[in-house]
Amino acid sequence: MKISSAIIILLLFFVLPACKKSANNDGVICTGNSTGSYFPLAVGDSRQFSTNGIQTSTLITGQSGQYFYEESSPSLLHDTLMVTGNGDVYDKNNYYPSQFLLVPGSPQVDQVWNYGDNNGKTYHMKVLSLHESVLTNYCLYTNCLALQDSLDNNNVKVTFYAPGIGPVQSVITVGQASTSELSALVLK
Repeated sequence: MKISSAIIILLLFFVLPACKKSANNDGVICTGNSTGSYFPLAVGDSRQFSTNGIQTSTLITGQSGQYFYEESSPSLLHDTLMVTGNGDVYDKNNYYPSQFLLVPGSPQVDQVWNYGDNNGKTYHMKVLSLHESVLTNYCLYTNCLALQDSLDNNNVKVTFYAPGIGPVQSVITVGQASTSELSALVLK
């Protein structure tokens, strides 16, 4: 009886802390594959975000070759995400006339690229850092990619991507400030 109790105590001592490293009590995965993509994609992947108390979600609903189909709710926006052989992730939706680089597969600090919308406006994206630590209400993420994106009305958004997880936080820093954080995650 004492041996069984000792084994159970040892299992609880070693197994429970290991579980806490991968997910918190809210079901958010806090650690990913540190050598993985900054935006892993697979059919069935689901991400839920909390923005100033409002919940939104995305779901990868299908795949055709290198193209992944993403639906967002509650807006019902449909995106097509393309992953190239070198790991670049491109985005295409109805607001932009052509696909644009969303997340580089091998980002370099100070890397810059442009994209345009249907109204002829040009936006700029820039890699700020590859080693940011991001503390959200749900997790602490390390070695995050930080991307700065110019938006309408002189707003600037910085999005943080954790390796093996994807986007974990977006902060609009100029103009109307808001923060969006990953609050639930299912990776297939």
